[in-house]
Amino acid sequence: MTQAAIIDALQNGPLTSHELAEITGMSQATVISTAKKLRNQGRLTAKLVKSGKFWINQYTLEEDVPKPSQTVFCGIQTQGIFTPAEYRAMKAQLNKLYKNHNFSGQITNHQKI
Repeated sequence: MTQAAIIDALQNGPLTSHELAEITGMSQATVISTAKKLRNQGRLTAKLVKSGKFWINQYTLEEDVPKPSQTVFCGIQTQGIFTPAEYRAMKAQLNKLYKNHNFSGQITNHQKI
């Protein structure tokens, strides 16, 4: 959900990492790590800007990135932003927590699990 929050915040224009942290309510470390993952996926670009005496990243959303669509995963609304490996990890955690319940029939995100 952190990726979706950052994408939503960047819909109106470029923001620095400090501004993203204030808007989304996430910590600075979470914003930077999530933005790095999005940058590696090619969903946003980053450039260094000077703020006072410090250099900070300013993130801009790529123009061809559509807004994430809503999907349902085990009854939870997700933004369709997770990789198949992340869905497998979530399923493994669910099966570990609820040993007697099989969640395979309720997964409707069309991911390979």
